[in-house]
Parts: sequence; C-alpha cells; structure tokens
Amino acid sequence: MNTLLKNVITELPLAYFLILAVSVGIVGLLAGVVTIWLCDGTRDDDLSGDVEVSDPYEVAFLQGDAERVSRLVVFDLIERGYVEFSGTRRRFAFFAPSKMWRRSATAPEITLLTPLQRVAWDWLAVPRLPGQIAHRQIGLVNLIRPRCESLLQGLNSRRFLETGRRRLARKLVRFGLSFGLVTLALYKLITAIILGTGGSFVVILLTSLGLLATAIVCRRVRLSDLGQRYLEFLRVEMGDWRVSTDELRTMDATPQAERLMQMALFGEVKSDNVGRHLHEGEFVRS
Repeated sequence: MNTLLKNVITELPLAYFLILAVSVGIVGLLAGVVTIWLCDGTRDDDLSGDVEVSDPYEVAFLQGDAERVSRLVVFDLIERGYVEFSGTRRRFAFFAPSKMWRRSATAPEITLLTPLQRVAWDWLAVPRLPGQIAHRQIGLVNLIRPRCESLLQGLNSRRFLETGRRRLARKLVRFGLSFGLVTLALYKLITAIILGTGGSFVVILLTSLGLLATAIVCRRVRLSDLGQRYLEFLRVEMGDWRVSTDELRTMDATPQAERLMQMALFGEVKSDNVGRHLHEGEFVRS
C-alpha cells in the first residue's frame, strides 16, 4: 500500500507531473497519428489507373457527401427539363419574390429517371425553396443519404473512402489513449486526495484537454489517402471547367456531362445557359 501511495509519480511536484503528463501525451498523440496514417493502406497506391473522369455523382459524394449529391440531383433535373424556377411570393414576404424549384409542366417521361432522380422528383411534388434542400426535417438530403449505397459500393471498391484498417486503427488508438489518460488522472486524483497534496482541478483540466486532442486525432474521415489525392487531381486538372469548357472537348464529354462534373466538383457552374441561376444564389460553392 505504501508503494501505491508513495512512489515517483505521487511524490512529483505538481508542476513536474504536468510536464511529464504533457510530454507523454504529446508522444502518445504523435504515435497515434502515425499509426492511423500507416494503417490507411492506400498511401502507396498508384493513382494512374483511376485518373479518368468518374461518375459525377461519385465525385459529388467525395466532395460533399449526401448534401452535394442532393444539389447535383436537383441540378441534373433542371438540366434535363424536369424542374424549373418559379417566383412564388412567400407569406409575409415584403421583398422580391423568392425563387422556388417546382416540377416543369413539360417534363419528359419520368420513367427515364434514375432512383436518385426519382427521389428528388417526388420531393418536388410541392414547390421547394433552395434553402430547404438541407432542412433538418423536410430536406432532400434526408431522403438521398440512405440511397447513396450504390455510390458507396463503387467508391469502396476503388478504395477512395476510409478503409477498414484505418477505421480499426482509429478506434484502437482512441481507446488506448483515452484509457491511459483517464487511468493516470484517476490515480493521481485519488492519491492526491488521500495524501492531501491538492491540484485536482489542474489534473482534471489537463485530462479534458488530452481527451479533446485524442478525439481530434482519432476523428472519422470520409476519404482515404487515395481518395483525397484523386479529388485533388480532379480539382487541379479540371479547374478550368469553371471558366471554359473548350479544352474538355478532347475528353469526349458532352456539354451536359461537363456541367454535371463542374457542379459535382466545385458546387457551381459558369456555363452561359445556367449561369443566371447561380448568380441568383440557387447553387453556390459549399
């Protein structure tokens, strides 16, 4: 019992104990960062086999998850003539009418719609404000998110999303660091109370900061290292899409496909025929 109450750790002055704890914590966090990074499993993968232009919906999911996919779906419906803008005045609105999305009266056959597009079409059974797309209760994102499974399968097969190894390493590192911090803090607090040495508040504060840093280091990420490099490649190689599409003709992409990729990657389109919608704030870069 004397050994548990009187040893190197319990007899250290509070200032030296804090220096020791901070040093060990920093080393542990750095080790955790390196471990998680090494367990990604895609850092050495060659991007050469995946540099071709991908599905715009997959790119939208990589860039902005289900919200960007939802915006792309509505944009796609506008491009195809299924959805149009209307200037319906909202109740108690004293300014200019608010632009709303609504189904087009001359919409093509809805059997041609994909499952994601059909979800957006059903959501637009009543006119919607652009800001409602991410609404917590009635937003389109809530309906699109569960239906992104097909996108997840394709992206997982190309190892663009967080790998299982990294996910496991992240959980193990979080458990190990958190367990070590809490155990050391409890031991110091209990012995401090028994011996009457004080400093409990400082120990609690330091432990809280350590747990916060652990949560940041072990946070969940959507993209793997390969996925991040792929997205960066698209941004660099296709950045001119925001200005001109002339150079993209050599890629055998249709004008509609070009605009979809612009919207998926940048959240905006500079094409003349849809630029007016963007200037009205219907689609903005996220």
